[in-house]
Amino acid sequence: MTEVRFLDINDDGQPELWLDYGYGYAGGEVFTTDGSTTDKVYLSHGAAYTIPGSNLLHTTGGHMGGYYDEIYKIENGKFTTVAKGSYGETEDQQTDENGELIYRYYWNGEDVSEEQYEQNLKELFDQDQAEDIYQNIYTFEQSKALLQQMM
Repeated sequence: MTEVRFLDINDDGQPELWLDYGYGYAGGEVFTTDGSTTDKVYLSHGAAYTIPGSNLLHTTGGHMGGYYDEIYKIENGKFTTVAKGSYGETEDQQTDENGELIYRYYWNGEDVSEEQYEQNLKELFDQDQAEDIYQNIYTFEQSKALLQQMM
């Protein structure tokens, strides 16, 4: 079932639209507009967060041993990437002395330690202040009814 939420990421009084298509493989999208153009960010196998008034959208997720974090802001009606990180299992699935898988971490394309990755993410996006965009949602039918009432 498709779910919908309106949220004002960039605090301009014109809400962005988030659609979740109901299945992990189908993902979801967040749309923004400046009134003349529309842009979107695709969400797959993960979650998304925003900090009210910050103009930041943090998408995070992963699938089958590979994970990502991407931070966006809205400029001139378009989503632009502020920073991008990824991490995952090594190709040969190396393990440490405790048998735990070893992960490689990358931030903006550069190889970093796990600690540096976490620090970079925290410096840009304070998760303690964040709102999960999967909260306060409507079904597609509920959102159509809301929009019809507004017209």
